[in-house]
Amino acid sequence: MKRKYLVIGNFTKPRFIAKARKIIGNLRRDINELKLVNITDQEITDAETKVENAAQQMNETSTVSNRKDAVKSKSQRRAELMTAILQTIAILKHYYGATDVTEYDHIKGASGMTDTELEVATGDFIQTLQANADVQKKGGITTAVLNQLIDARQNFADAIKNINEINADRSVQTDTRNATFGEAYAEIVLLADIAKTYWKSQNDNRYSDYVLMPRSKSSASPPAPTPSPATNTATNNVAVAAETPTATNNTVA
Repeated sequence: MKRKYLVIGNFTKPRFIAKARKIIGNLRRDINELKLVNITDQEITDAETKVENAAQQMNETSTVSNRKDAVKSKSQRRAELMTAILQTIAILKHYYGATDVTEYDHIKGASGMTDTELEVATGDFIQTLQANADVQKKGGITTAVLNQLIDARQNFADAIKNINEINADRSVQTDTRNATFGEAYAEIVLLADIAKTYWKSQNDNRYSDYVLMPRSKSSASPPAPTPSPATNTATNNVAVAAETPTATNNTVA
């Protein structure tokens, strides 16, 4: 089964990480020129840290593995509970007769119940049995049989709780991963756009090194030349290119 990745911009997570690492390398290669537009070594290092943090979180699969184990365990516990219920029902039918067990109708159809419905119905079933002293007194439902049913229900309830906790943790981790990728993406796009602004009037190949999104053949060349940073009075406040509207308000430190 293929793993599904969140799309960052027009990228899946793995593609973004690969592209971001290339851009980091290009930034380090061109740092002497890019210092003219106030890109610093520290900014590149900070961006690289964010990218590597995102890459590390992308590769974390412990929650997925834990959930698979928890789902398997819950299924086993449900099967054990159903076995205990059927055994108890068989005893009741033997004690009351095959047709005289209407007092326990709330447990009928247990196999078709949802997990939550089954947990609640079994709890009601147990309370009814516990309240019926006559059944226990005459040996229909022994303490051992009742305890087996109680334990099976508790194990099932614990398994459901475990899955709910894992789902909650996974939701938090997903939000954290998305936030981490968002930060890395914004940082890479900002630096790449500044680098493109610098190179677009000087070197087509270097300009292309910072293009995040693949361009069609008809638009493969860089934009028309503009005054170089040396004569541009706004070089300390380079506007982010239109490729990334989310980063247009950033200012180069």
